Amino acid sequence: MSTESQRDQARKIRESFIDLGGVPQSLQRLLAAVQDGTEEPGTAEQVLFWAKAVMAKSDASMTATQLHTALRKAGMTQVDFAKMIGVNDLTVRHWVSGWLPVPTYVALILDGPRVAEMAPKAERVQ
Repeated sequence: MSTESQRDQARKIRESFIDLGGVPQSLQRLLAAVQDGTEEPGTAEQVLFWAKAVMAKSDASMTATQLHTALRKAGMTQVDFAKMIGVNDLTVRHWVSGWLPVPTYVALILDGPRVAEMAPKAERVQ
């Protein structure tokens, strides 16, 4: 469960994103969960880190091949990653295949702390 400080940070970040034109849908759900105190145990810190990185408007970008490599390196399947960031696994499949461009926030998430630890252990790629 998030602390009062983390809930306040999530609220402020969500408000700032609104001023910038909106929050990526998957990040919106994660921030809302932190703000409400209903996030998965131990994830508030990572969600806030990713949100702040996106807020910084980093120039991080990623190709389909780089996304595939990053997921393998993190030991995650496309389904694992989709569940983690709150998108449909078909969306991740389209990013990896190059049918859709990889959003900037995906590169930021994969650069986040302990990404591989968030993947379901039973489904990790060996």
